[in-house]
Amino acid sequence: MGIQKRSRDSSKKEKNQDRILKVFVKILQKKEDQLQSLVMSRKILEHRIKTQHKNHEEQLSLLKNEIKTLEMIRMVEIANFNLLLGMKKRDDSICKSKLEHTQDELDDFKAWFELLTRNTNKETCNSGDADDCKSLEFKIRKLKLNFENLAFGKRSDVSAWSQFKDMESGFTDKLRRKDEEIKKLKSSNNEKDKIIARLMAEMEDNGSKKKAGLLKPLRRSPRLNNDV
Repeated sequence: MGIQKRSRDSSKKEKNQDRILKVFVKILQKKEDQLQSLVMSRKILEHRIKTQHKNHEEQLSLLKNEIKTLEMIRMVEIANFNLLLGMKKRDDSICKSKLEHTQDELDDFKAWFELLTRNTNKETCNSGDADDCKSLEFKIRKLKLNFENLAFGKRSDVSAWSQFKDMESGFTDKLRRKDEEIKKLKSSNNEKDKIIARLMAEMEDNGSKKKAGLLKPLRRSPRLNNDV
């Protein structure tokens, strides 16, 4: 009688152990499936991150090349601007000197011309000589032509000076626009660096968390403990 009871207890215990073993096998299989799914998801995520990273790297390379090109252009333009500025300062000094000298010549010539015209008219009208009158008219026309040439030269100097002023203003505006464009490109470059760093950090963080969750020691459920 005792032998039969021990046999039944042993059989019941074996059944419980088989049932527990099957449960553990199912849990391990589920964990293995989850791990495989995680590995596959991680590979997909890594491929996507690498693709995005490659695209960002290409964009960054293009931006850096564009920035270098713009900086080289800016350096050339600054050199041209400095050269032009030096020429302008020299020409400004020459123009000012010529303007002052021309103005003095014009004033002196105008005063002398008016005085000569008055005196000559008086003498000619008194003498009544027709040949002298014609000669005087010719001289007056010649003097007027010289006067007009001097006035035209002065206006040309003023116009050239004004053109230099306009060129200086144009170069200054152009350099300012180039500086703004370079700043925008550098800002975009920095933003893309931040995006790449964030994506890489997220990938590492997500992978670490999921892997740690799957590799935790298996714990028995209350149901399994009761069965044991």
